[in-house]
Amino acid sequence: MTILRKIKIMTTAAMCLCMMAAVSSCVNDDEPENHGVRPGDPVPQFSVVTGSGETVSSSSLRGKVGAIEFFNTTCPDCRRSFPVLQDLCERFADDPRVVVLAIARDENRETIEEYWKANSLSIPFSPQPDRKVYELFASTGIPRIFIISPDGTVAAAFGPEDQPTSSALAEAVMSQLPDNH
Repeated sequence: MTILRKIKIMTTAAMCLCMMAAVSSCVNDDEPENHGVRPGDPVPQFSVVTGSGETVSSSSLRGKVGAIEFFNTTCPDCRRSFPVLQDLCERFADDPRVVVLAIARDENRETIEEYWKANSLSIPFSPQPDRKVYELFASTGIPRIFIISPDGTVAAAFGPEDQPTSSALAEAVMSQLPDNH
């Protein structure tokens, strides 16, 4: 076996290990149980800037229904959840009472934009190079979706173990709209 071939094999093996580590961090983080916000809890104080330059914060969500998903594009479960969030985004695109936002966990703008473009996604997103905003809401596992009520409390929370269907997510949002109570 040539030295070049050995280097190629070792490089491929190292890349595979890195990919496996990235994928395993999707749901199975260091902590066995999530210690984050739950339905009925107040929304943590946060502020993020979206890829389009808009600021979204806990205070800007007051009086609106928010649907926030924490994600990373390398996470297979997150990739399966994006069509559900995209459906929600399209369904409420013309409703100013609803804010749909995907907030990255450990991911930069360029990587997200590439993935969004390759998969025809138009979900507003906020790149986050670390876990600071995520850790305000959860301690382990992605994807995580939070439905925020107009009064600033968490109305529903979905983790990697119980991801909603498009209809269940839309129903969770509609149940929080003032004219649907």
